[in-house]
Amino acid sequence: MTASALLDRFAIDGLRSVKPADFQLVAQECSAWWHVSQDVRYYFISQWFAAAGSWWTEHDESGGVAIEVAQDVESFLMSSVSRVLSDGIPADEAIDLASHVSEELIGKLTDSRDWRTRGLVKPAP
Repeated sequence: MTASALLDRFAIDGLRSVKPADFQLVAQECSAWWHVSQDVRYYFISQWFAAAGSWWTEHDESGGVAIEVAQDVESFLMSSVSRVLSDGIPADEAIDLASHVSEELIGKLTDSRDWRTRGLVKPAP
C-alpha cells in the first residue's frame, strides 16, 4: 500500500485501520515517498510515525498504553496528517506546521509515569 493510501486510511479511521504495529510501515512508505517526490511533508510524517511506533512498542512491552493516552495520540496524529497534507495550505506553511507538530508530538510521547501528572489518566478511585 502506498504512503498516500495508508495516510488516507489513518486520517479517516485512525487506529481502526492502521494499527500502531503498522506505524513503522507507514514511516517507511512515507520516507520512500519523500525520497521520490522531494515533498518534505512526508519526511516529517515519516518521523512522526517512526517515533510513535517506537514509543508504542516500548509501552506495549511494559504494560500497554492507557486508553486515554492512546486516544490523545491518535486524534493528534489524525488531525495533524490531515492539516499538513491539506491542499488548501501553501507548501511553506505546511512545512512550518509539520515542524511544529513534530515538537508537539514529542511532548505527547511521554513515559507512563507522566500520564497522571499531565492529567491524561485519571487516578483509580
